[in-house]
Amino acid sequence: MKYLVIPALVCLCLNTLSVHAESNKGFNKQASSSVSETFDKTVRVRKIDNQRFDFSRFFNKDSVTEILLAQSFTRVEREDMEAIAASGVKVSAFTSDKGHYDHLLWSIEDEAEEGILWEEFYKTIKYGCCAQETTYKLFDLKTGRLLTLFTGELARLTVLGVAETETTRLIAYLSSAASLGFDENAADAIGTLTLSSDKGVEDKIILLSNNENYEINTPQVQLVAGKQTQNLLVLDATQEKDKKVIPSYSVLLTFNDGQTLQLLIQQDKFDIAHPQGTAKVKAIHAETE
Repeated sequence: MKYLVIPALVCLCLNTLSVHAESNKGFNKQASSSVSETFDKTVRVRKIDNQRFDFSRFFNKDSVTEILLAQSFTRVEREDMEAIAASGVKVSAFTSDKGHYDHLLWSIEDEAEEGILWEEFYKTIKYGCCAQETTYKLFDLKTGRLLTLFTGELARLTVLGVAETETTRLIAYLSSAASLGFDENAADAIGTLTLSSDKGVEDKIILLSNNENYEINTPQVQLVAGKQTQNLLVLDATQEKDKKVIPSYSVLLTFNDGQTLQLLIQQDKFDIAHPQGTAKVKAIHAETE
């Protein structure tokens, strides 16, 4: 679906004094929202452009970086369409250099309807219509890089002791009925399972099945380690020779009919050669960049 993004005219009223030297002077930024209604022959067309600011921060090795997010949300609605006719989210992240939030750190545009801060990420939301499933994207607050996209709930592994900071892995299921982003053309593809880190995609597999119910229903995604079965899993690093590494764990998919598929994950790779569970689903590796 094509979409229309109308960038907002954001007035950045910047104080020219140093943030650190004159932090008590404060600052002011402004943005305007708009709404309009027109007619395409006899069809009413409504366009809404909302602006919003949010503060956030991210942690570096020895410091904390404060950021200001300037966000624009555009949506076009038509009376002759059940789904949103067009939508777009634009987000710009600013840090302070010589003035208050005067340095553009990154900027993204996405075919989404909403966007929110979500833990240490920025998450955009594209709602599903009819047989489509709502799709989410996660972006890195430090760089604006797209980390993963998914339907349903995201599974997350946090490992302590591998590096000086926490090591995170994101395990995301994307349904073939996703409202956007599913581009696999393999026969009987019902979805993809992606393992991502802050560096990008570590591994990706395509799931195949001739069960039509699996095509439009994202399974529950959980992580398994020992007696733990959770959506959010925290593990300690294990010692391997002279270094600390991520321990082995599994991802468990539970489909809407109760059938399951469980795959071991070792060294950031899905073990598709030894699947477990009752679901009649086959996994094949997808090409990753």
